[in-house]
Amino acid sequence: MTLVAQILVGLVIILRLGFFILERFLWNTRRGRATFGTTPALATESATLAASQGLYNKSVQQWVPGRRAWLGLEGGRPGGLPGEGLLSDLR
Repeated sequence: MTLVAQILVGLVIILRLGFFILERFLWNTRRGRATFGTTPALATESATLAASQGLYNKSVQQWVPGRRAWLGLEGGRPGGLPGEGLLSDLR
C-alpha cells in the first residue's frame, strides 16, 4: 500500500507541475491553446486567470510532499488528521 501511495503522490506532483508550466508560461502559445482548446482571442482574455490557476497548481504541488507523513509514508501516524492531538498536547 505504501508503494501505491508513493506512486500516486509522485504522479500528482508531476501533473501539478505540468499544469503550472502550461497555465503560467505556455497559455498563449499554440501548444497551450491546443491543450486547453482555446482560441487566440480567448487565451489572451483569460491569460490572467490562467496564470492565477497555474500559481495555485504550483502551491498544491509544493504542499503535497509535506503531507507524506499524514499518509503514513515517512513514519507519521497513518489515519490521523493534520493537527490531531494538538490541544491534548497542551494539557
